[in-house]
Amino acid sequence: MVKRMQTKILKIDRKKTGGPEFRRRINKVVEILKMGGLVVYPTETCYGIGADVLNESAVKKVFEIKQRPLNKPLTAIISDIKTATKYCHLSEKEKKIVKRFMPGPITLVVKKKKNIPDIFDPKEFAFRIPGDAVSMAIAKQFDGPVVATSANMSGQEPIYDSKELKEIFDGKVNLILDAGKLPKAKPTTVVDVFKGLRIRRPGPISEDELKKIL
Repeated sequence: MVKRMQTKILKIDRKKTGGPEFRRRINKVVEILKMGGLVVYPTETCYGIGADVLNESAVKKVFEIKQRPLNKPLTAIISDIKTATKYCHLSEKEKKIVKRFMPGPITLVVKKKKNIPDIFDPKEFAFRIPGDAVSMAIAKQFDGPVVATSANMSGQEPIYDSKELKEIFDGKVNLILDAGKLPKAKPTTVVDVFKGLRIRRPGPISEDELKKIL
C-alpha cells in the first residue's frame, strides 16, 4: 500500500517554454526526481508518471501506484543519443532509428547496461527522446533516464485531462504538473531490431517508414 502524501500542483503553459516561470517549474520537477520522488507531467501523447530510473525505490513506487504487474516493464525518456549510450548498447541499426526518428513518437527497445536496475527491466531498456518541450526540458535538466509511463491505473485508458488526473493521483505523487487538457494523440510506436524489425506496438511511425532506413 502506498503511503498518502501531500501533492503539490503547479500549472504550466506548454506554449510558453522560454521564460523564467517555465524554468522554475522544470527545476522543481528535477529537484523532486533527484530526491527519489514521483511527478506527473504532460507529454506529447498523454500525461505520464516520472521517476528516476536509477532509483529502485522510486521505480517500485511507480509500479505500486499504477497497480502495474512487475513483469510489465516501464519505458524512459532521455535527452539525446549520447545519454542513451550510458545506459544501453546500441547497434548500427538502432543508431539509425534514433538519428532518423528521435526526437519523435517512437520508443526503441534495446539491450540494457548493468546500471539500469532490474526492477525497471531485467534485460532491456525501452527509451525515447521526446518531441515536446516539457518532457525534453525535464530530460535535459535531469541529465539521466526518467520513467515515462502513462499516468493511469494499469490497463486503463490514458489520461489527457488534468481534472481526472488529480482525482486519481492526488496524495500518491509529490507533484502534478498541470497543463490542463491535452490534445489526444496516438501512443508511440514501440519497436526492436534484435532479430529483424519487430513492431511491439503500432503507432504514428509505420513499419514501412522504419524498413526504408534499415
